[in-house]
Parts: sequence; structure tokens; C-alpha cells
Amino acid sequence: MGAWSKWMTALEDRHRKRFAAASEQPAPRTVNFPWGMTVLCAVVAAFFAALALITANVERGLARGGVETGGVVVRGYTSNKTKYWDVAFTTPDGRRHVASIKSDHWHDEPDGVGSRVRIEYPESDPGGIVEQAGRTTADRVAVPVICSIASVIFLLCAYGTRPTKPRASRH
Repeated sequence: MGAWSKWMTALEDRHRKRFAAASEQPAPRTVNFPWGMTVLCAVVAAFFAALALITANVERGLARGGVETGGVVVRGYTSNKTKYWDVAFTTPDGRRHVASIKSDHWHDEPDGVGSRVRIEYPESDPGGIVEQAGRTTADRVAVPVICSIASVIFLLCAYGTRPTKPRASRH
């Protein structure tokens, strides 16, 4: 027997012992929580459904009871790689407000500080949500529709991951 075959025989013996010892050990204990993924998907679906309802109510409130007025851009700034425009406007009762609007919420982004823009705010809360006036229906429904679709997808995921009882054998 040559040196190579002795080496290979020793290697095979080591492997055989190691794998035999590994197969005799009990499998690591796992947590048995069969509804885990189903519950997770259902919670995420509920989150997206709530988000869709909130954004739909905000948009509906702006569409029905929104007050359109003119404003002036007083400042533009960037925060976390997102550009914002601060717009100052005055309500019909004489109160002055300044609102920040993200640059991706504009159809026609302002030219800069001092630009005159048309904005829309809810009559009940002028200091709250402020958007550019004249947005299309597609702009108004985009976020609620996307959130609703995500909610349905996660509901289907929850349905698909639910544990099922094994079927009885027909044989």
C-alpha cells in the first residue's frame, strides 16, 4: 500500500467517524409556531389597509372640503436627500401659515424662493396637510390604490401560508 492510499484511507476513516457522530446527535430543537408567517402577513396586510384608509380619507377631505389659495415659496431645503419647499399662505380669516411640501408632490415644481404657487389645504386644519392645487384624480388616488393592492397581496400571502391539516390517504 502506497503513501497515497494510506492517506486516503485515513481521510475516509476520519470522515466516516465524523459523519457517524453527527448523525447520532439529536437534531437542533426548533420553535414550532405554525401560524407565524400567517400572522406576520396578516399584520402587514392590516398595516397597509389602515394606511390606504387614512390616505383615502385625507385625499377625500381635500377634494371635498379643501380650500384653494395662493402662496409664496419662502424656502427650499433638502433633508435626507429629499427636497422640500416651504410655502407661506394666509387663510381667509387672516392667519398666516407656513407648510413644507415635498418636491415629488408637485406637478410643476416652483422656480425658487419667491415663486407664487397655488396650494390646497383642509378648511378644518390649515396647519395640517397642504398639497399643490389642481392635482389630477390619478395623483389623488395613487397612494391609496397602491396601499390597497399591497394589502390584498399580503392577505393572499397570509391565506397561502396558513397551516393545513394533512389529507387522509385515499388508498
